[in-house]
Amino acid sequence: MNAVAELATGGTPLDCLRRLRALERAAGRPDQRRRFAPRVLDLDLLLFGAARVDTPELRLPHPGLAQRRFVLAPLAELAPGLVPPGETRSVAELLRDLDDPLRVANLGPATEDLR
Repeated sequence: MNAVAELATGGTPLDCLRRLRALERAAGRPDQRRRFAPRVLDLDLLLFGAARVDTPELRLPHPGLAQRRFVLAPLAELAPGLVPPGETRSVAELLRDLDDPLRVANLGPATEDLR
């Protein structure tokens, strides 16, 4: 299951990432694992306001944000008009124009196909 949430937080993007990693560890995710291995919890920091970060530890906006339907579909429900830093199109436009055959279904009260 994938979900997108908007949070209010203090500190820097790196502070936020470290808090997310602490939550993953508390849920039982090991610090060292194979890439793409199954995991109990996987929390990604997609955006941090208008911040653009490119370090070995963190890249913002998340590098796969504009190419993944499972990210764009729930983000478009939350903030369809948002234009991510470095993009010229809104989240809704990115989703509309996306060439990704993946089907995403909303499991909320009004289940609908978001493809």
